[in-house]
Amino acid sequence: MSTFRLLFVLLLLVPAPALSQVFAGKVTAIRTGDRFVFARNGVKRSLRIAKIETPALNQSGGHEAKDAIALLCLHRPAWIESDSLRSKSVRLACRWDREHWADAGLYQVQQGWARLLPDVADAPYVLAQKTAQAACDGAWFGGDPPFTACTAFAGFFQGSGGTYSGATGPARILYVVTGTATAAIVTIATPGDGTEQHKITLPWYGSTYQFSPGEFVYLSAQQESKGTSITVQILLDGQVKKSASATADYGIATVSCSRGQGC
Repeated sequence: MSTFRLLFVLLLLVPAPALSQVFAGKVTAIRTGDRFVFARNGVKRSLRIAKIETPALNQSGGHEAKDAIALLCLHRPAWIESDSLRSKSVRLACRWDREHWADAGLYQVQQGWARLLPDVADAPYVLAQKTAQAACDGAWFGGDPPFTACTAFAGFFQGSGGTYSGATGPARILYVVTGTATAAIVTIATPGDGTEQHKITLPWYGSTYQFSPGEFVYLSAQQESKGTSITVQILLDGQVKKSASATADYGIATVSCSRGQGC
């Protein structure tokens, strides 16, 4: 599953709780993968995303879960849904672009950075968790324990103790392009010494690639405008490993590394 594949349609399909209320505001801080600060009418409140739990910051996947929700929601318009404004556990939706809002809890489950609380039976959430677990996405990858391993890479791990071996094994690489520019041309390296070029709109999150040790990882993006900026990033299993920006007219930003040496 692509790390940033957002199922916006599911946001409209998840049933709202009875007598729920919706409050608009903005996410001003991220505490953990499921805890955030919500500002409304000048008042800030610490809240938790309902239905899910993410690894603690001192656990495997904790910081990645925090980074994932920050990328989706931090400093973006948002709304919360709960039975009252006093509730600490809420449904959170963040404005991803001009047309789409993303269910933050469902998003975290889809990426594998959250698992469902025992009493949650909502079909979209259950399906998302089963898919993430089967694909070994996020915190399902390698155990530790969150969320205690998966089976997708069982063959690869045989004889290696059954745990993820860092730079000695395949890793999920994600290419990210953001900025104030609206369009760009990107060139990326793909596993097996391949290359691809795409014309994209920003923000852009490419497919997730499995790179083996020693393979070359590369991303370059040229913005197609003046007076704007562009930032490129290489993420390794959810963590930013390389980042570069360009602000010149039609500027180019480039990042690269070898798997196992820098990423």
